[in-house]
Amino acid sequence: MKAKNRTPPVDLDTIMPLLIGIWRRFHKASGPGDKLQTREFRGVVECLKLLYDPEGKKGKEKENFPQLDTDFFADRNQLSAYILYPWVMHYQEALSLLGELPTPPKRVLDVCSGPAPFAFAALRYGAREVIAVDINNEALELGAEICGRYGMPLTIRRWNCLKDHLPVEGDFDLITLGHSLAELFPSTMKNYEEKQAHFIDYLLGRLKP
Repeated sequence: MKAKNRTPPVDLDTIMPLLIGIWRRFHKASGPGDKLQTREFRGVVECLKLLYDPEGKKGKEKENFPQLDTDFFADRNQLSAYILYPWVMHYQEALSLLGELPTPPKRVLDVCSGPAPFAFAALRYGAREVIAVDINNEALELGAEICGRYGMPLTIRRWNCLKDHLPVEGDFDLITLGHSLAELFPSTMKNYEEKQAHFIDYLLGRLKP
């Protein structure tokens, strides 16, 4: 049974200025600490359009999904734009999902973490240790900075989960994989369902009984 009122407040009043400040440091840009200037806002919007609709039109397969078959965080502008909007949504989603757990997990693995919105939520929910893994090290470092500036430690490891074994020892109380399966195993991939199932089984093998 879910514990009553265990989920912490979202605290966007603190988090949004923190994210904007990190965005400014990332771009070495000066400006107000609590909001974007008009040209900056427009630039972020254009990056998000490219992130979610790279062809300039919404097809049925890509509607509401980031680019498939690519490391979209390899584009630094898209990476930084992500933390100002999608990151915030994914963090709130993760916090809501974690609220369904009866107790905070002690050790968490966040797979395909990117800038770590799910890892951030797990730490806020009370996890003692959170390890974020992703193929993009710069995205991981950005996530670690977000957590660190909020006063929470995050361990990061680079991992190409389609080629290499998990570079972390031990089992976990919780493994999160937010908004990533469609990118890892697009329907255009040969035998994608079988490969996806094998990958999920591999992760399940690292969960504590």
